[in-house]
Amino acid sequence: MKKWTIFFIGFILTIGLSFSQSIIITKPDQNSDWEIGQSYFITWTKTGPMEDTVRIDLYKGLNTFVTAISPSTPNDGSFHWQVPQSITPNSYHIRIRTLNGRVSAVSAVFKISAPVINRPDLMVVDAFVKPKPRRVNETITFSTKVQNIGNRKAAPCKGEVKITGPQGFQTRTYHILIPELDPNEWSLLPEFYKLPLPGVYKNTITVDINDDIYETYEHNNEKVKLYTVDPAPLPDLIACIRNGGCIELNTTKKVWASVRNIGDAPSSPCKLRFYIKENDVKIFDVPSLGPGKNKVFYREPIWHTKGSKSMKAIVDYYGVVDEKKENNNSVEGYIMVFIPMLEGCTAGIAGKKCSDSK
Repeated sequence: MKKWTIFFIGFILTIGLSFSQSIIITKPDQNSDWEIGQSYFITWTKTGPMEDTVRIDLYKGLNTFVTAISPSTPNDGSFHWQVPQSITPNSYHIRIRTLNGRVSAVSAVFKISAPVINRPDLMVVDAFVKPKPRRVNETITFSTKVQNIGNRKAAPCKGEVKITGPQGFQTRTYHILIPELDPNEWSLLPEFYKLPLPGVYKNTITVDINDDIYETYEHNNEKVKLYTVDPAPLPDLIACIRNGGCIELNTTKKVWASVRNIGDAPSSPCKLRFYIKENDVKIFDVPSLGPGKNKVFYREPIWHTKGSKSMKAIVDYYGVVDEKKENNNSVEGYIMVFIPMLEGCTAGIAGKKCSDSK
């Protein structure tokens, strides 16, 4: 408060006058999000007479001093500040005060954020392997999803898919062309091939292999995909035969053997050897059988002697079919020949016996 003393003739009059002084910070405000490395204006308004010079400081929390923005600047309502790289992204506020400390102000809490880098950024988002299951020597479709997660357009560039596999597999490398991609745009890049061996394979996908693109990050240009390739589908032939039962002496009654493909692929033509004790051997032609298909073969000999007669059926007798299992091609059975009226048959009812339980 300033006081003036006015002298009048005969008495003295003292008058007291009071002046309001304040600073209000208008920028940054609570909606401000300032980026490290960028320049912004700190603005304020002042009321009342005060010093012509102010100090501007950056604080975090209530009273944690961070840095002096300006130790001394004209109190003219504006200061141009470039956010230094040393600042850590966080929430802050600014304090402005006159150098004599009589007038001060605190801004609203605002954000300082990491810089937004204006570059493209190619990323291998994912990779897909089809079909499932995958088998040896069948076409595999390997698709790579590449996306530009940056904020600038990415020029076309080259990539590669490197395939490694089980022992005996020779490493392969396929080159791919990644098209021009706008920010957030992605492309699915398919590659088609066949693999000769069953086992676990590893595909390593790398984009921008020649470093043609100046990117935001370089660590997301590669991805590894593991997958399994199963053996090629194969047929699996089994033999079945009539087993047990009775036949009267000196009659002609059919007995049978059958061949079934319990595998996953058609079989090639082959031979069936069908042996009956005291009736020699007969060789049958077995046609190509698809998965689940069956073929029955009959013999109708004259049964001249009584007793138990052994039988045996062997499919793919000459071993020409490449099968899933090679030890289930043979089956043995028997049949009982008896004299009616003189003796009974103890062999029971005829059944079916196969070289595999399937």
